[in-house]
Amino acid sequence: MADGFSFEDALSAGATQEQTSFSFEDATGSPPSRTVAGTAKDLGITALKGAIGVGEAVQGLADIPTGGRVGKFTEGIGYKPKQAKEILDTYLSPAQQAANKQVEQADGFVDTIGAAVQNPSTIVHAGVESLPMMGAGGVAARGLMGVAPKVAPWIAGAFGEGLVGAGSATEQIRQQTEGGLLTAGQALA
Repeated sequence: MADGFSFEDALSAGATQEQTSFSFEDATGSPPSRTVAGTAKDLGITALKGAIGVGEAVQGLADIPTGGRVGKFTEGIGYKPKQAKEILDTYLSPAQQAANKQVEQADGFVDTIGAAVQNPSTIVHAGVESLPMMGAGGVAARGLMGVAPKVAPWIAGAFGEGLVGAGSATEQIRQQTEGGLLTAGQALA
């Protein structure tokens, strides 16, 4: 392994949902069944994706004053959170992949809500993936209250949530921008 680990090689080694039309349901005629072990593994993978999201948010906050240069640098040394989450998705159980696919393919708000209700595991997974980000927002809120103890807890909570959300959104925008950098307008937004 002279060249080291590459997310591109890992993605090409394992087909993603977009790369293949094969599914368990197509092969067997029935939806995949769930197991306790598979569900536990899925929840662990989802929690790991949430933890990656915290790092992504921190990186996004560093991208704001640097125009995305921090994110571009870390990408250059192999930290690619978007691709890491895509790889983790391939390790989800066939049942969870099928549920996620149904919700992703739903068209419009009402259809998406209906698909999520029919696939309640997707709702649980959305909550589990959000937990680490909520924890990071709580840490930021506690930090603000430590520096400014007279700040109302609900204001500190809103500050923490906003800070984490801004970092996450900034990094996602940077990842989609050609060249991997942010314009001044993107950084200000």
